[in-house]
Amino acid sequence: MTAEFWSEAINAVRAEFPEFLFIAEVYWGLETRLQELGFDFTYDKRLYDYLVAKNAAAVQKHLLEASPEFVFRGLHFLENHDERG
Repeated sequence: MTAEFWSEAINAVRAEFPEFLFIAEVYWGLETRLQELGFDFTYDKRLYDYLVAKNAAAVQKHLLEASPEFVFRGLHFLENHDERG
């Protein structure tokens, strides 16, 4: 493969449907990479995990160390139906 799948797929969809929003549920610290490839928003799973663990210091550190764009483009959720919380 010479091209990145998501960049090509997102560009093709946006050519037909320019208002379409791409949202990714992503793990392993790949949120920023998928945003760079064209996703509009990504789940902020790390923030969720810190909240569930009631780790206020980690929440603060995570949000303060993230770029404003990353925080803006993150989907911040308080419940995950796939996990006990």
